[in-house]
Amino acid sequence: AISNADLARNVVFELFQDLDSFNVDEYRKFDDGGIGMNRLLAFVRDWATAETCTLHEIGTGLYEAVTPVNERHRFTTNRERAKSEDDLGLLGLEHPLVGQVLDSSRKLPPADRAIIGHSSKFMASAGIVSIWHVEVHGPNGYFRQSVIPLAVDSTGKRVSVAESTLTYLRDIRPSVAGEVDAENRHRLVNSVLPEMLRRDVEHKGLLRDDCSLASRLIAWVEVV
Repeated sequence: AISNADLARNVVFELFQDLDSFNVDEYRKFDDGGIGMNRLLAFVRDWATAETCTLHEIGTGLYEAVTPVNERHRFTTNRERAKSEDDLGLLGLEHPLVGQVLDSSRKLPPADRAIIGHSSKFMASAGIVSIWHVEVHGPNGYFRQSVIPLAVDSTGKRVSVAESTLTYLRDIRPSVAGEVDAENRHRLVNSVLPEMLRRDVEHKGLLRDDCSLASRLIAWVEVV
């Protein structure tokens, strides 16, 4: 038993000797001041509207949602309040309601993840913003994932300045027809954009030589 304990002590020492000590200032670098929480709350609100789910603010930072199958969720955006009340959840990616929202959003058919319209705020001229979910897998458990927008004009030339205009998505008004025909859409989705996406992921330093890349088109915004 003494020998086993001594071995365990040596193993633990070997595992942790090169780790830096915890510094709370390093953690604070990742604090976005609540921006991420507000984006997640807006996402849940939009989903609730689309799914005829009721969502009400019943107090400061306190919400109650009732799903179409009559599931009731009470949650807050205040971490300290969530810790002090056992029956109150904290809004986050691990919350059951958010899990349900993400799951139903992933299952949306392609036709419900694409829009065609016009907007002077979104893009100055006709073009397309495609949004991709990217996963990079490598040896020894290496894994990276990211959501990357790619904007191109109607000929397939990249217009990177338009990739930052997604905040104006709500300003798009519907149009009957798009700027690109079906043949060119097929070419963009299956050839031009995947190659452009690979170069972008490599440029960001996410894709190493020993890694594989998997991508999925999650949204298509066509502006006329």
